Amino acid sequence: MPVVLVHGGAWAIPARWRADTVAGCEAAADVAWAVLAAGGSAVDAVVAAVRSMEDHPTLSAGVGAAPDAHGELRLDAALVRGTDLACGAAAWLPPTRHPIDLARAILDHSPHVLLVGPDALAFGAPYGVSPCAPEELALPPDVAGIVWGCDTVGAVALDDAGRLASALSTGGTPGRHPARVGDVPLIGCGTYADDAVGAAAATGSGEGIIRVVLARSCLADLEAGQHPQAVAEARVQAMTARTGLTGGVILLDRHGQTGLFHTTPAMCWARRGGAGSASGWAA
Repeated sequence: MPVVLVHGGAWAIPARWRADTVAGCEAAADVAWAVLAAGGSAVDAVVAAVRSMEDHPTLSAGVGAAPDAHGELRLDAALVRGTDLACGAAAWLPPTRHPIDLARAILDHSPHVLLVGPDALAFGAPYGVSPCAPEELALPPDVAGIVWGCDTVGAVALDDAGRLASALSTGGTPGRHPARVGDVPLIGCGTYADDAVGAAAATGSGEGIIRVVLARSCLADLEAGQHPQAVAEARVQAMTARTGLTGGVILLDRHGQTGLFHTTPAMCWARRGGAGSASGWAA
């Protein structure tokens, strides 16, 4: 049975924003579920979910992207197809409304995995990916006072043909070094998928996630027969214990079983299919 699991970021979600962040996850899960219910692929589903969250202001992956130390916006995204391990990743992008669309274009049309910077965005032009004005990503007045923090959104999905996929997108952490790139476009760190095993999408401290190669490490445990929930708990706790940095992960195995865990104060998420619909702002 198809299933999709999404996260809208793991951070100290203020009480006033918890319902809204969960609503953003629920909307994304609903969009992805509609793709799966219509017979669409896992790749189509995770891209649809992430596109929805990139448009949701309090999730800060597209709209609401955070400026770096120079006041510039730079965005990252990645997509992994579990059938053949094909990947598309984009980093340090100038403002664009849907960075995940560029990751999809790279996966579908480029011999490379990772493209970076303005030339990466230019690569997407023939496929309908274009720059936007920074103002287009500005927060609307009703949420302009939000404290940035979600910044990474992700989705994992299993379709009715048994195919798996994972996707991530981020608007960056506020005040970061202008040249900094986090875990999102680094395949195996923030995201990974393999039809024979499962799919993972991480969030939280990119530096911690990179150090432990979190997504691929989770899949190694799934391959050994562990349940996704046990894997998520053990791997994220181990990351925090070893690095002192916090984060979260959502997991889906090839049987449709799910798992999620975070060591941040909260993580917003939603699930459709599999064991049924559910959502929340903490595991």
